Amino acid sequence: MIWGLGASLAWGVGYVVSRQPTRTLGTLRLLFYTDLLVLIATSVYVLVRPQEQAVLIGAGAAAWGFAIGYACLNGVANLVFVRSIEIGVLAIVTPISATYAVFIVLLTLLTGESLTVLQGIGCTGAFIGVALTSISPTGLTQADAHKGKRSAALTGALLAIVGATLYGVAYWIMGKFVVPSFGSVLPLWISRWVSLALTLTVVVFSRAPRGIQLPEREAWLGLALSTALIYGGFVLNNIGYSRANIALVSVLASTYSAVTAVLAALFLKERLAFWQWIGIAVIISSIIIVTIL
Repeated sequence: MIWGLGASLAWGVGYVVSRQPTRTLGTLRLLFYTDLLVLIATSVYVLVRPQEQAVLIGAGAAAWGFAIGYACLNGVANLVFVRSIEIGVLAIVTPISATYAVFIVLLTLLTGESLTVLQGIGCTGAFIGVALTSISPTGLTQADAHKGKRSAALTGALLAIVGATLYGVAYWIMGKFVVPSFGSVLPLWISRWVSLALTLTVVVFSRAPRGIQLPEREAWLGLALSTALIYGGFVLNNIGYSRANIALVSVLASTYSAVTAVLAALFLKERLAFWQWIGIAVIISSIIIVTIL
């Protein structure tokens, strides 16, 4: 279970760090350079590990089909979710996006996997906690409220819901079919090629004003750090998928929303409602039930 919790911590910190580069670079530039950095890192990994090259060559048509299908869904989900972070309220959109685990649990149970009674109680508690952390009277700082950003906050929340649905289906496909065939790192390598292609397509057709021009010097540190944290979290998550119940790992990893909400309140001055704090407490209790009892 340590893999799911490790992914949760890495994602929670990573999404807070990504707020500034996201708003500085915009959705498309951030995604392009994030994907590029991950692609370079994973390509080096593939080049120095002949066994990984053998896996790519030996994978069958069905495995590649699932991998490309996952990559397409994940690429669209990334575009939607990063846009929700850019225009929305971090303490709201991240808890909503974490509900992707609901879809994974449902798909996992429908395809024959099961949970113990305590694991089921812990998963249910985590879902309730994520729902509670999504509740906020405004979710806005006082400064934002005076600027009339409630409409943007609502749009960000709706985009986060769409992203959560896409992520749920994509991650279930990855855990069920892709990781068993390609391992923990290669799915990232495959998905970055597809995501780069999607991002470039959107840039061309949307005629984005800044296109994919190089990020400003001050944005590189946040970009590199958030990329390392978020995609390091994906590697931990994928290792968990290969070693434990997909639904359980997904639920534990989805608690990153609580990490993000607390850090956003502490460092970004985004106010948390009473029920959000209750939700965080419920999530912590659920983690204890799943991992210790």
